[in-house]
Order: sequence, then C-alpha cells, then structure tokens
Amino acid sequence: MGKFETVDSRGRPVVVGSLVRIVDLDLELFDYLEPDELEDLRSMIGDQLEVEEVSPSGYVSVTKWFDRGQGRSESHTLSLPPKQVALCVPGADA
Repeated sequence: MGKFETVDSRGRPVVVGSLVRIVDLDLELFDYLEPDELEDLRSMIGDQLEVEEVSPSGYVSVTKWFDRGQGRSESHTLSLPPKQVALCVPGADA
C-alpha cells in the first residue's frame, strides 16, 4: 500500500501517525445507529486521535476505543474528510 498524505481543515499536512482533533461530524449520516452508538460518535468530537490511515482520496481513518467494563471494550473507526479534522500542534491552538 502506498503512503498518502492529506491536509487538515486549515490546510496543514497530515500523514499516518499525526495527531488530529475531530472538529465536526455529520451525525445525520449515522441516524441508523442505536442511540448508545450515536452517543459514542458524538463523544468523539473534540477528541485527539492518531491517524491510522490516509486514503488515496485524502480521508483520514481514526479509531476510538470504549471501555464497557468487565473486561469488555468496543471501538469505532471513522474515515473523515479533511474539513472534519484539525492537526494537533504542540504549543499551538489546534
């Protein structure tokens, strides 16, 4: 698989391993989900997550894990367009 890069909502370069903050989600796209799953996605807005993949079309993939107790966990992985993420830059307002 090739190595791709993209930009964030401010035009800054983003690559695999970059830390990004989710600045927006179009939650209407997920209205088919159960309410608890929708709440999981809503909780991801503002989170800082590591970019796991950049697609050829410039979308970034990020995953958040949720501890469900009693040794159980679940995750949600999202593929987001550049306008929905902001690069986290130490010492700068992301």
